[in-house]
Amino acid sequence: MPENSFGELGIEKNEGVGMNRAQEILDTVVPLYETLPEGLIEVNCGDGRRPVEAGKELFAKKFGGGPGYSWDYMVLTELARPGSVQKPLPETHEELVSSSAFKRAGLSSGVHSDEHAEGHNATSIDTEKTDGPVGCGRWQRGQEISQAALEHIEEIVTKGKEIAPELFNGREERAHQIAQTNAELAKRRATKGRPILPSGREIVVAALKVGDSGVVLEGDHEEKDASYNLVENQTNDTYRSQEHFGADGWATSRFFEANDDEGLFDPTDVLLQDVIISMATKKVLAGSLDNIVVRVS
Repeated sequence: MPENSFGELGIEKNEGVGMNRAQEILDTVVPLYETLPEGLIEVNCGDGRRPVEAGKELFAKKFGGGPGYSWDYMVLTELARPGSVQKPLPETHEELVSSSAFKRAGLSSGVHSDEHAEGHNATSIDTEKTDGPVGCGRWQRGQEISQAALEHIEEIVTKGKEIAPELFNGREERAHQIAQTNAELAKRRATKGRPILPSGREIVVAALKVGDSGVVLEGDHEEKDASYNLVENQTNDTYRSQEHFGADGWATSRFFEANDDEGLFDPTDVLLQDVIISMATKKVLAGSLDNIVVRVS
């Protein structure tokens, strides 16, 4: 991992949760972690619900799945080169998939929906249905989440200093810049007036059409806690409890390490973006930033 990654920053404490509660969460979550199989590691969402189809439970976690990396790529590119991002998210994701950006990082891209959007007991996402809801909160509420990154940045930074002080302390201004970039890009229009961040279903269907894997989840959200994992090649098998959101920061770092030939992406900026948008997602979907822990060992 790079020098400025969480692994080198040495994050060990989760004081902001309350140490007893943090330990309780970790005691519950750690047994759910499993080592991912060798070969290309599939990435999908940090949603805690169980797949309808058995055998599709173990992924590296990123809110929004593979297109979540593509959104981060757009935000961090815009941060480095203001005004340069002019293509909608689905186009950027297609370019990254077709250029083997995921494969270079040892990853493969995936997305999900749920039974509420696809129909009871559906095992696949209907790619002919381009309008209407999609069962991925990160993209269904994508505009709201991007705006929440800025609207709640003070709370996010405060929480960040509690659970990841080595990342957030002294980087308050940079965190604000990253949140501002998320909010501005979400509102930007590309050529021909197309939104940079389109509807959630459009994002998911477009990803499937360029080769992303797809999974349908069942039931309703029951997640209470969230864990941000930095242990390489492991992921939280959230589906076994359905009470936890999960995100794997090590996989985000790996994606950007493998796709930074021009030296655009500061490793600390990568993790700030990942944590900020993850916390904004939890804020919107779960209503609070309570009960978040960081796992480093």
